[in-house]
Amino acid sequence: MAIGRKHWYRSPAMLLIALATMVAGAGIVYATWSATTHIKGTIDTADVAVVWDNVWTNDDGVGSGTDGEASAAAIPTGYNAPNGTSADPSDGAVNATRFDYNVGSCLANVGGAGVFNVTIADAYPGYYCYVVGHVVNEGSIPMTPSDVAVTATKDGAGVGVVGTGTEGEFEVAPSGGADLTFNIMEGVTCDMTVDPGVPVEVGGWVRVEPGADPGATYELLLDVEWMPFNQVTCAP
Repeated sequence: MAIGRKHWYRSPAMLLIALATMVAGAGIVYATWSATTHIKGTIDTADVAVVWDNVWTNDDGVGSGTDGEASAAAIPTGYNAPNGTSADPSDGAVNATRFDYNVGSCLANVGGAGVFNVTIADAYPGYYCYVVGHVVNEGSIPMTPSDVAVTATKDGAGVGVVGTGTEGEFEVAPSGGADLTFNIMEGVTCDMTVDPGVPVEVGGWVRVEPGADPGATYELLLDVEWMPFNQVTCAP
């Protein structure tokens, strides 16, 4: 009787091993026909820097060519205070008519950290000062103002401020009648854009109200927040 041979392909175990080897081999062959491409990106974010430059007022004794301001020596009549400025403005316009008196003074400069400083002295109820400054975008992306935060003190103590946003008037210590009224950011609106390297002139005014106390010192601080041009949505 012939002894039958066992064929390897009749063994389930051997058949599985053979199939696995064939599949693995096919994978190796397939891998040699594949290719991989790569993408590498480099992203540089824009520079952001908005500063003040070329600031002045209409009661600093220096004619700007647009404020109608004469020198201190050109006051027509009346009291000439020794403050080196000009006759006091009679309203909040940049080219306001003038009183025949030089009592108050309003000076501006850019201090440390790019702060636009305005100093008003010998002010009285009804005294106006118009201030002007150039906003300069030293960054590399157009910027838009998104908000103005205002704080105020009177003789070193905090006082209330009414008014929000980048537009409109603000009142200082409004209880019982405002001490000061101001729109220091007149011309700065939500829909304006300051392009890199292009100065934009903005201005505003401060008025001393009858509610102000004699001999008091008021300090205002306005923080203007600037955002990339596409990150600000103006209210309708």
